[in-house]
Amino acid sequence: MGYTSASKMSLTNAAGEAETVNLAAYGEVFGEPTSTPGSKTRAVAMSGGSAGFSGSYDMPEAVLAASDEANIAEEQAALEAGTLSTAELASNAARRRNRRKLGTQAVIDNPVYCLNSGDNFMWTIAVPEHYPKYMKDSTLNSNKQFDYAAFTALGQEMRNKIA
Repeated sequence: MGYTSASKMSLTNAAGEAETVNLAAYGEVFGEPTSTPGSKTRAVAMSGGSAGFSGSYDMPEAVLAASDEANIAEEQAALEAGTLSTAELASNAARRRNRRKLGTQAVIDNPVYCLNSGDNFMWTIAVPEHYPKYMKDSTLNSNKQFDYAAFTALGQEMRNKIA
């Protein structure tokens, strides 16, 4: 996975096939990726609600659904233009179905993550009152030089939505 811009990421599957996903198609995008556009990085997907946070090693369902929708539209155009065969279309559809089946793995409630430099978090925030907050004084957060300005900015954005 790598970022091509603040709201677009490039995903590469095990077969080496890449696709660009526009995160803005799923809702508002806040913050900037910390990796250099075009570089490979790890992303962690989280969702939050009144019961707390849950994490997964998969992309959020909304990202997968919109990615599939965009790919289907591109494939239909390629099929009509004669640059994609019906066999390739069927193969792509099967690959998407398999990815969706694998993408429904269990989530981890209120997870703790160890981050490496360049790692990125993606949160789905359904309720503005329940957004991630960085607890700078927690013993789990050992890097005193960590720049948590993005958490502060997100908090302000969520408070603005509530108001």
